[in-house]
Amino acid sequence: MLVTELMPVHSSRKSFHRKAMVILEGERVILMSYDSFMIEIIGDKVTILRDWFSMTTLSHMKEFLLQFTGKEYKKADYVKALTTNNGILV
Repeated sequence: MLVTELMPVHSSRKSFHRKAMVILEGERVILMSYDSFMIEIIGDKVTILRDWFSMTTLSHMKEFLLQFTGKEYKKADYVKALTTNNGILV
């Protein structure tokens, strides 16, 4: 298992100040925002793990997904995934 800080690439921020971490474990990639596991990617399956998120965590999620999937999602996409698709983003 490798844990590293998520660094902003698609944002004007210089750092997330170690509030957003990426965990690499085999084929799993997990975003941890503050102390909560938020998103898990296994292959091409992206799962939202929590049903609440602050605006700051939302910015972590957006950056993480842009870096690891190349796709940009909106808050409505997360809500839809959580309410209709067991947290799986399509």
